[in-house]
Amino acid sequence: MNKKHLAIIFLVLASSLVYLNSLNAPFIFDENTKIVKNPDIRKLSGIASKLVYPYSKNKDQIYRNDPSRPLVYLTYAVNYHYGKLNTFGYHVFNVLLHALNAVLAFLFFSMILSAVFRKDAVGPPLIAALLFAVHPINTSAVNYVMGRSDLMSTAFYLLSIILFALAVAKNRQLIYYSLAGFLLALASKQTAATLPAVIFLYDYFFISGCNLKKALERKKYHLAFWGVLAAYMLARFALLGAMGDMEAVNALWDRYHYILIQPYVILRYIAFLFVPSGLCFLHYLYLPASLLEPRVAVPYIVLAAVFVSMYFLHKKGTAFSKAALFGALWFFITLSPTSSIFPTTTPMVEYRLYLAGFGIYLAVVSLFYAANTKATRVLYAAAGICVLALGISTITRNRIYQDPVILWKEAVAMYPSNVRAYNNLGTLYYERKDYDNAVLVFNEVLKVWPAYPEAHNSLAMVYDSQGNIEQAIKEYRQALYYKPEFPEAHINIGNLFSVKKDFAGALKEYQAAQDLDPTLDSIYFNRGVMYSMQKEYVKALEEYKKALELNPGNERAKQNIAGLTNPESGSAESIEYYRELASREPGNERAHFALAMLYKDRQDFDRALDEFRKAAQINPANTDAHNSLGIIYTMRKEYDKAIKEYRQVLELDPNYLVVYLNLGNLYYVRGEYDKALKEYQKVLEKAPDNGRLHYNMGNVYHAQGNYARAVEEFQLALKFSPDNPSAFKNLGSSYYAMKNYTSALQAFENSAKFNPSDPEVSQRINTLKEMLKQ
Repeated sequence: MNKKHLAIIFLVLASSLVYLNSLNAPFIFDENTKIVKNPDIRKLSGIASKLVYPYSKNKDQIYRNDPSRPLVYLTYAVNYHYGKLNTFGYHVFNVLLHALNAVLAFLFFSMILSAVFRKDAVGPPLIAALLFAVHPINTSAVNYVMGRSDLMSTAFYLLSIILFALAVAKNRQLIYYSLAGFLLALASKQTAATLPAVIFLYDYFFISGCNLKKALERKKYHLAFWGVLAAYMLARFALLGAMGDMEAVNALWDRYHYILIQPYVILRYIAFLFVPSGLCFLHYLYLPASLLEPRVAVPYIVLAAVFVSMYFLHKKGTAFSKAALFGALWFFITLSPTSSIFPTTTPMVEYRLYLAGFGIYLAVVSLFYAANTKATRVLYAAAGICVLALGISTITRNRIYQDPVILWKEAVAMYPSNVRAYNNLGTLYYERKDYDNAVLVFNEVLKVWPAYPEAHNSLAMVYDSQGNIEQAIKEYRQALYYKPEFPEAHINIGNLFSVKKDFAGALKEYQAAQDLDPTLDSIYFNRGVMYSMQKEYVKALEEYKKALELNPGNERAKQNIAGLTNPESGSAESIEYYRELASREPGNERAHFALAMLYKDRQDFDRALDEFRKAAQINPANTDAHNSLGIIYTMRKEYDKAIKEYRQVLELDPNYLVVYLNLGNLYYVRGEYDKALKEYQKVLEKAPDNGRLHYNMGNVYHAQGNYARAVEEFQLALKFSPDNPSAFKNLGSSYYAMKNYTSALQAFENSAKFNPSDPEVSQRINTLKEMLKQ
């Protein structure tokens, strides 16, 4: 095993070990919308149509796959298929990707450094790869499951460059694989669009020796990359309608202020890479007043000096200057999609350095070749200390991802004006039902920004959960005052009016929301709930169906359709819902059991039997499923199978009294009266006031010819269930067998009061009257 193999093993271990303490971290931030509440990842079959589709401005888009990153969402679907919402699998996937990127980084740095310095050393590229692998700046990309887009894009980005270099040096056919890697990088994150420029620079510096003519000799290769990029941009624009941040749910920075602040942001990024202090999951920046503001002007001057220095580096033409200049250009180019003219909701985000940081790592380790032997030893020692310190810092920083409350508390402590962080903290408290802390946090938000409509809306939701309806309505009205086009606030007010039984007021609010945004499925869902409350089931069903048309993943709408038991609107939809759920989730015990009950109610016993079996197979301890199987087997006269199911229930739960009744009934039907009485006796010991039990015992005694005892049991049955016509009827039969015709007539007449349409009772009454006349 050579040094390179050992270096790769070491890198995999280092990049994995520093993230071991974060593998069970919960979902945070928009992972709750894009993963937890995303219906598109729930089923691998038909996933292709959900990965790439025309983008819609429907606000429910935030709960769906981002069609600009199909490859990433395919991996989420795979994660969900095997582990549902267990975060462990999602984090393991991210850490493995990060380990792969550390290995690719080592190969990439080795390729560059050996090309420019003509030395095939392992140490410097290993140091550069280790800086990348353990740097705490990357915790936001690795721990944040949604950061997977950066991890995957980086992997294919590096692979494409490596394959390009190999295609030039060894095998031209590899250029096709390099182009494929570029496509996969674009399918992971659109920031990979910078790759054609970076590959050309790589060619210029490290293959062509800074000779432009030589680099242009490979213009077919380079044009192929630019052609792929052009095709991607055209396809993206046709499908999504824009190139910018289509997923933004908060207001974007305007272009002017965004451009003004970016030099400051870039200098902060560089500072983070050299001294990782002041890291924060959600940074907050004030809008700059003008170009003359020191916070804006000074960074522009500094960056101007940097670019001048880069020019002189190029003029110098040394090996070190080539590596350092390429590293600097890499840094600025890979940052350009988010640190230039394309505004986003957040101008400074740490995970944007995941790829861009490679340029700085390369420039730093180039010093190893430029220094003399003694200085190199010092550099190695310093690098080792840095790697160790950075690794410890990463392990420490992972802890904030283990509890989102800590993460958001850090953000608000660092940026007291960060209303988004405050709002996220308050929402987290709300979801944890810590309403007192939620109220405190949202009030803090409103102190900073009284006109923040989302905070008023969130505070209203807390008051609603506390049962303070009037205060909740007041806050929703405040939200609408500051943001009249806020359909969600109208929906929430409508829901409160429904609770107050003010259905006319609720309808008015739902209509106001619909007028503002008719594409919100929550309007129709909540209006359906209101109609259900009024028992207008047909109208409710229409609303739920509209909600599903707009958002096919609205599980609550599907469940409510399933819950509508009115024959006009519910039963067929219920079966369809649970059938689809059972197909989508074959291991869903509840779905199979519910479907079985629906089939049983429709007397479709064959299908009911099949579904009860599936429920019992998934959960052998499901006593209700076994009991239901016993009932159906009894109806089908498969008595031995029924007895087996009943006995299994009683092994699991000896206090399941209804099973003793069912067993007694089975033995009664088979004519095994002593066994029937034995089972009934077990119920009698624990539930002596069970009218149904005494009725069944009366039937057994009557069948045995013990009419006096049968009379006693029927009388007890009527004591506990006085409106049971069958008990009166059978009591009459027992009296008749005892030749007590007067009591028999009275019993039959009582039976007729509850069930006058029973022809047998009418006939017995007439017969007894004739007999008593004689």
